[in-house]
Amino acid sequence: MTLTTDDRAVSELLGAILLFGLLTALLVLVQANAVPTANREVEFQHNQRLQTDFQAFDADVGSVAATGRDRTTLFELGTTYPNRFVLVNPGPVAGSLTTRGGGFVVENAVAGGETGDFWNGSARAYDGVRLAYGPSYNYYDAPRTVYEHGVVVNEFGDRTRQVDAGSFVAGRTIDLVALSGRRSVAQASTASVRTVGLSTATRTVRVTDDGDPVVVRLRTGLSAANWSRILDEQFVDAGGHVQAVRPGPDGTVEVVFEPGVDYDLRLAAVTVGGNVSRPDARYLTTTDDAPTTEEGTATAVSVELRDAYNGPVAGVDVSFTASSGTLSASTVRTDADGRATVTVTPTAAGRTTVTATVELNGAAGTQPAERVTVPVTVRGGGGGGEINPADGDVVRYVAANAVDCVEPSAGSSDRVALTEPDCRVDAVFENRGGETRTVTAARVSFYDQEAFRLAGDGSPRPRPDTVTVGGATMRVGAGFQPVSLSSVGAGDSATYAFAFGVDGDPANYNVVTGDYFVTTLRFADGTTATYFVGPGATGDGDDGAPATGTMADRTTVRSPQRDGDGVTFTLSRTGSAVGVDALSFVSAPVGIAAVDAPGNSPTVRTDDAGTVTRDAIAVGETGTFDPVAVDDATRFRVTGVVDDDGDAVDLSDWEAGGELRFRVVYTDGSEDVVTVPLPSG
Repeated sequence: MTLTTDDRAVSELLGAILLFGLLTALLVLVQANAVPTANREVEFQHNQRLQTDFQAFDADVGSVAATGRDRTTLFELGTTYPNRFVLVNPGPVAGSLTTRGGGFVVENAVAGGETGDFWNGSARAYDGVRLAYGPSYNYYDAPRTVYEHGVVVNEFGDRTRQVDAGSFVAGRTIDLVALSGRRSVAQASTASVRTVGLSTATRTVRVTDDGDPVVVRLRTGLSAANWSRILDEQFVDAGGHVQAVRPGPDGTVEVVFEPGVDYDLRLAAVTVGGNVSRPDARYLTTTDDAPTTEEGTATAVSVELRDAYNGPVAGVDVSFTASSGTLSASTVRTDADGRATVTVTPTAAGRTTVTATVELNGAAGTQPAERVTVPVTVRGGGGGGEINPADGDVVRYVAANAVDCVEPSAGSSDRVALTEPDCRVDAVFENRGGETRTVTAARVSFYDQEAFRLAGDGSPRPRPDTVTVGGATMRVGAGFQPVSLSSVGAGDSATYAFAFGVDGDPANYNVVTGDYFVTTLRFADGTTATYFVGPGATGDGDDGAPATGTMADRTTVRSPQRDGDGVTFTLSRTGSAVGVDALSFVSAPVGIAAVDAPGNSPTVRTDDAGTVTRDAIAVGETGTFDPVAVDDATRFRVTGVVDDDGDAVDLSDWEAGGELRFRVVYTDGSEDVVTVPLPSG
């Protein structure tokens, strides 16, 4: 039998081998190219989530610094790759979260009052750390992500990119958080970081420079060029107050602030782990203005103990003594707000001094930061503490004149320049006593701008924020500051200049007729007096008399007093005797106000909605009175206040600090705007 060969199966086998080879080659190509590309995308997406975690940490640090309530942030340190059939992936990717050296120094910053014993221009150093993440990716060339000094940045070797939009500077606010603790973890899973407050930013300290610019020196991993980009919008040229960013010693970066500006300094300390204790107490300070009381009447005196971050320190004993009078306690422990409070009952008029001391550092003797003195003015029969004192041995406010200021131009009676570089208010004070009086300190507690006068663009004028008097520049609303003013001899007068400032300039605010402010002067004998000063028309500054304007004479409000259900006050006007022709409301508190004047009947009333009832004068309208001679004064009485429901309201129920404002029109055609404060009941 003859055998024949058949090679058909061989062809099929060869085809299968070739197909397998092609598939294998394709898998190799996919493994070598497509898988790395896909895994690089996985790593990139993980890195984006990790940066979001850092931004959440930044927000948590700010929250803990502000509230003191702990927060926990989750960091997705690593990632895994998705399963791919027959393809090979690396194992899970791990990342590391570590703390590195940081911190900052604040120098050349000074504060006013007792707080200035600590914030005296000395360099204040604060230790801290930076939190950094380092990935161990297989494919993606990722940056190192770092949190420091309120910003999150990505570091690409020599290059950096800011992840968030934050910084520790915003206008005049310097907001620094010292981050402490130790963290060092490397894993592929999620890590939790708990942020705990050590000293919260509950106190803001107003500081300025000591002659050299305020400097914040950062211990940082970023360069000066990096910080210049981060703070770009805060530079002086951009409308901010950062003057320069420069390299500092030992690899630090210095942020230099514009001199002559008041800054709000907010400090806090938080920790992310490790054995970190709360900061110790560093200084004692006052919390309120110096109190005023009557003989035999107890008044509270409070002091506050703070740490280096200006945060309150609880649980520390403070000792108290008084130069006269009796104290409720000799030792008081600070509460949760860091405050220790006693009451003092003076036994004689004049002044008693309460001294508070605390032992902080164990050094011999009492250091300035460990001691606070609080003067208590005691009224007995002098002029201390009175509002616009006029009778007796007092220093009386006579008149005020706006000098080198700009009134509205003709045709634009409601528009006025906001700033005028040389503008000031010259206030005249007369000593009616028999001894020379010397002003040692002053404050301006309030300024009210004429509501009818708008800025050039038609917007309401802002209130000034600073005032310069007697060589001292202070914030409006701040406590007493030492001043250098000329003494006033018995029977003599003195003129004190007040220059107001806005937007960082200490003396550029344009004062116009209708503006007024409240100033309190402290005299060398410890007594004080408060004055409502209403500058008149513009003057040329040559003789202190007004050069232009309709009010050639001065009107002042004297002796506002509670009078049953109303308030009685007296209008005094220097110059020739003229009559009051009309009086209108400019502004009033909520409710209906009525004005009684000699020869006027019936009572004049208006409500807060402007509804006129029975011979009433509505807010902004003018009503006519029978002319009354103004030889020395004209007396008025404000009564008849009702609420929105028409029920009577006793003016004595109103809190002190409210006010009624009137426009007075005289028979000679001149006019003035006066403010009647609502005194204490």
